[in-house]
Amino acid sequence: VPAPTMTASASASTSTAATAATASSSSTTTTKKTAAASKTAQASKKNHERKKQNILNKFLTKTYHLIDQCDPSIAGWSNDGKSFTVKDVARFEREVLPQYFNHGKFTSFTRQLNFYSFSKIRLDADLQRNNASIRFFHENFRQGHPELLKSINRTTAKVAIQTASSADQVEALQTELAQLQDQVTALASTMDERVEMIAAA
Repeated sequence: VPAPTMTASASASTSTAATAATASSSSTTTTKKTAAASKTAQASKKNHERKKQNILNKFLTKTYHLIDQCDPSIAGWSNDGKSFTVKDVARFEREVLPQYFNHGKFTSFTRQLNFYSFSKIRLDADLQRNNASIRFFHENFRQGHPELLKSINRTTAKVAIQTASSADQVEALQTELAQLQDQVTALASTMDERVEMIAAA
């Protein structure tokens, strides 16, 4: 007895079902890949932000330890621990800054403080008695509370300039210029190294 043959209608139905199943499987695979890619991108972004925050906080961490361990005749915390004072700028440049940074310039140090929204306290009885002293304040930069440092964010050059006084505006502009010059120098150095590598090859 000959085997029953599949009708055209049944064949078409089977083909349609197979196509639908393939499309569904492909859609599921695509969805999984998209979800995986999205998860990877989010993890990468978080890791980048974490690294960025760590880099930015190096200055704050160094400054915190600098003030914490400095000779009190040169610089130190205020009595309430809510600000710090540099009492001898010359010694601060000569003896302290080079231990923590690759420079000994007080102007560079204060410019960086400006970018982290530190403010200078000018109306202070102690400062009036000692005009050579300079006091800096930030609400999250306090003695005995290093955990607050993560709450201090670096502002853009534009914001720093807009919120600063006239004298500080000049310092902020000088900082921005110095940073641009450093970037140009670094790029030039990298290009020179690559040219030398190509020439030696």
